[in-house]
Amino acid sequence: MSQAPGKPRILLVDDEPLLLQALSRVLHRNFETATEMSGTAGLAAIRASEQPFAVIVSDMRMPQMDGTAFLKAARELAPDTVRVMLTGQADVTAAVACVNEGQIFRFLEKPCESSLLQSSLMAAAEQYRLITGERVLLEQTLKGSIAVLADVLALASPVAFSRAGRLKRTVNALAAAMSVPDVWQVEVAALLSQLGAISLSPATVEKMNRGDTLSATETEQAKGLPGVARQLISQIPRLEAVSDILRYEELWFDGRHSNHNDPRGNDIPVVPVS
Repeated sequence: MSQAPGKPRILLVDDEPLLLQALSRVLHRNFETATEMSGTAGLAAIRASEQPFAVIVSDMRMPQMDGTAFLKAARELAPDTVRVMLTGQADVTAAVACVNEGQIFRFLEKPCESSLLQSSLMAAAEQYRLITGERVLLEQTLKGSIAVLADVLALASPVAFSRAGRLKRTVNALAAAMSVPDVWQVEVAALLSQLGAISLSPATVEKMNRGDTLSATETEQAKGLPGVARQLISQIPRLEAVSDILRYEELWFDGRHSNHNDPRGNDIPVVPVS
């Protein structure tokens, strides 16, 4: 989710209430601020927020959960949010640990001049805008590319497109029942698995759809369909996992052992079906 138009949202976490008030006064002109007095409360605020925070600013020394632990956990909850450490502890070892574990954008020492604080947080907010903007652009490009390929299949081979739709619905139901993560990759693989049909004659596609016996030539052509699909999507970013799924489509096993090996050197896993 990208940052809504308006002031960047910043979460300030420190166990000193007077400092939080002072920071809010200094930053309110350029930022929409929220404050919490502990790492635990900060994590709860991240979870509860309907809109993501562009920047999180945390103290290092806090009771129960220090800044390093808090920012590390915050990164897992909101990986796009940019993290800044503001602390009075001029501790190089702690700073290195914080940078390594929390992937900190800036490390600022208390007391921090207002101009330096403002410029650092503006840079952090800009970094957030660039990160989320790039991701949104990539997602839009990915969705557009998939839609174009699906449209090409629908125009070139309506029968294959219909089959792809049925496969997608079936795979979606199976993935939901098995709690498969990143189910969109499996759905896209099912939808694009029939792309290779554009290289076949309509008569052959009809025979495959009906389950008729194919000639030796048609059988050989049908075996190459996953490879054609993989070739068509090979240059599209973020479809590497989909390409792997289509690679496995070329391999089959009879429930006891596979007749091919995993391209990475392992046997294809077999799950017994009752």
